[in-house]
Amino acid sequence: MNVKIFNNIIKTYNILKPTVKNFFSIYSCGPTVYKNPHLGNMRTYILVDILKKVILFLNFRIKHVMNITDVGHLTFSKTVDKVNSSANLLRCSPWNISRLYEKIFFENSYVLNIDKPSVVCRATEHIVSMQNMINVLKDKEYSYCKNGNTYFDTNLASVYTKLNMNCNKENSYSRVITDRSKKNPEDFVLWFSNSKFKGQIMKWNSPWGIGFPGWHIECSAMALQYLGNKIDIHIGGVDHIPIHHKNEILQSESILKSQWVKHWVHSEFLLVNDKKMGKSNNNFITINDILKKGFRPIHFRYMCLNTHYRSKLLFNWDKMSESKVAYNHLLYLIKKLLISNQSELHANENIVDQYKKMFQKVISFDFNTPKSIELIWKLCKDKILNTGEKISLLRTFDLVLSLDLMPKVTRVLSKENTLLISEREKARKNKNWSVSDKIRKRLRSENIFLEDNKNATKYFFL
Repeated sequence: MNVKIFNNIIKTYNILKPTVKNFFSIYSCGPTVYKNPHLGNMRTYILVDILKKVILFLNFRIKHVMNITDVGHLTFSKTVDKVNSSANLLRCSPWNISRLYEKIFFENSYVLNIDKPSVVCRATEHIVSMQNMINVLKDKEYSYCKNGNTYFDTNLASVYTKLNMNCNKENSYSRVITDRSKKNPEDFVLWFSNSKFKGQIMKWNSPWGIGFPGWHIECSAMALQYLGNKIDIHIGGVDHIPIHHKNEILQSESILKSQWVKHWVHSEFLLVNDKKMGKSNNNFITINDILKKGFRPIHFRYMCLNTHYRSKLLFNWDKMSESKVAYNHLLYLIKKLLISNQSELHANENIVDQYKKMFQKVISFDFNTPKSIELIWKLCKDKILNTGEKISLLRTFDLVLSLDLMPKVTRVLSKENTLLISEREKARKNKNWSVSDKIRKRLRSENIFLEDNKNATKYFFL
């Protein structure tokens, strides 16, 4: 089964083929750890997770590398960097603030069923690799120094003119064009020794003076170190396209003199009131926020998977409620299957194979998770397949979607709730429907669902 993927650098679908047989190298831009990650960030990492699980599902091996941007160089303003600013607010060092929010990021990833990368590399621990790459660029005369900083000279890189990643130069470079030390507006800093940030704490010695690396050099240096000169897939959010990913390609291919990444994949924005969710817009929502509203992280994952990753997704609490109701009803149907007595597995092999092929087909075409979820609903309501066959297929599909469709922990019914179920059965026999409904609603509020039949009432947990 071939995987077709939308390659965002050439704006067309490609068949996903590894450079090395049966093995995919994957690099994803990681979090900048200065504040709690928001749901817009996490949507991108859900995409990364799905992509990896599709590839594993199709029996390939992977090596996934993700960086941690823990160097303070991205700005809230012209004078204060983000990491230092957060550190000042919490009265601790920028090193500690980075570790704190890195820990929170991985805790958020865990509750969203996002698997950890094969390699997690912190920028602060790879300064030498970045400096070595800058030295190579300097030797090849792609850089110049001015007013204490080292810049990449985009006019000298012919590959730059070949890039077509929906870059609007006027908007993309508006925040950096004021740097009068540049020869060209598109040039970017490889190493800061003359920082505009006053009181910068995170600094290192270098041949160009004491300072810190530019953002773009981080990803290129670490990706080359861990994955070599050819990377199969590079993933990030669409906000990385105009500058960060464009400059990664520019500096990397200027050294390699060949194609660096085969496939570029980008996740679209999560929107709040038609604006990109983000810390700079002050409209971000976190995992803790949805927990406070009575939602589970899996409800957000379900919501994300119901919209294709290349489509914008509008976030609001009504949409979260819809996702919660739909997800809980899906679990309700699955739990009904689990308490069923039917267990025969091989009565409908042809239909089972058809479902497997349909799932592979939709998930292999640009990771179409909405169609995959539609197929799960269809499977649950299928009138031909028996229970055992449905459960077997659901387990298989959830290896990719990771929606916790199968119960992992068995709860024990309390004595109080056991008595309530007995009271309800008596009420039903006496046709006291108001009492019966009242008890059902109370149990449902505790995620205990009831299934009535002629002989008795069965219960199950969500």
